[in-house]
Amino acid sequence: MKQVRMAQLSDASGIAHVHWASWMETYAGLIDPGYLAQRSEEKSRQAFESAGCRDMAVALLDNEIVGPETGEVRGLYVLRRAQGLGLGRELMQLALDALREKGCRQAVLWVLATNEKAMGFYEHYGFAFDGTQKEELRGSSVIEKRYRIRL
Repeated sequence: MKQVRMAQLSDASGIAHVHWASWMETYAGLIDPGYLAQRSEEKSRQAFESAGCRDMAVALLDNEIVGPETGEVRGLYVLRRAQGLGLGRELMQLALDALREKGCRQAVLWVLATNEKAMGFYEHYGFAFDGTQKEELRGSSVIEKRYRIRL
């Protein structure tokens, strides 16, 4: 059974696991391995607990958290084994609905320029690259692209 709902503080450990595991699954080979090695599930848990899991939604598959999402569409993560079930679309819809309720007329997100799968997902959803790029340090220098959608 799949479900998408707003996150609660008690979800922090599950969200942290998905955040960490998704980084390991998605960015291996795209980001400096030393940078990835510095990440941990515990660091993610502490960050989500200190933020109170506010403005987040979670996707559950058989009552297990398989994907959190943060407020400004700062990240959308779904474990590989739960991809293709529509949970990413449901998380995105919940996030965009929340932004609309706050009065936003558009949403932006940043995506690693080499993450073609994510760019394809965002483009299919209606986001478009707006021409803005930035360089970030993720162990080594990487390029991120900004995508935008009208709400």
